[in-house]
Amino acid sequence: MAIRVVCRNGHVLNVKDHLAGKTVLCPSCQARVEIPMPHEGEFSEDSILSLLGPHEAVPAPHAPPEPNGVPEEAPAGATSMSPPPKKACPRCDRPIDAGTRVCPHCNTYVVGVGDL
Repeated sequence: MAIRVVCRNGHVLNVKDHLAGKTVLCPSCQARVEIPMPHEGEFSEDSILSLLGPHEAVPAPHAPPEPNGVPEEAPAGATSMSPPPKKACPRCDRPIDAGTRVCPHCNTYVVGVGDL
């Protein structure tokens, strides 16, 4: 697992757990960065992802085949299927399906209290 910290100049560092409580130099700007001790009961993104296991995309359901191979005409006023609702990933801000629990772009766990 890694501890994620940001230096005072905005550079993101992912440091190993054994460096918790120590001060390191940012490899980009050489600023001193204090690595915090993990709080008891706090989980890192990596530990959550390891508990969830590998992410497998669920294929979208396909419409059943039309009888005689000819699609039926939709009644007047009917609309086609709308795309699934979207939400933005809190980490990479890219659009993802509202039912997604792990962002397929950056592997961030994105389930909130309202999603359960």
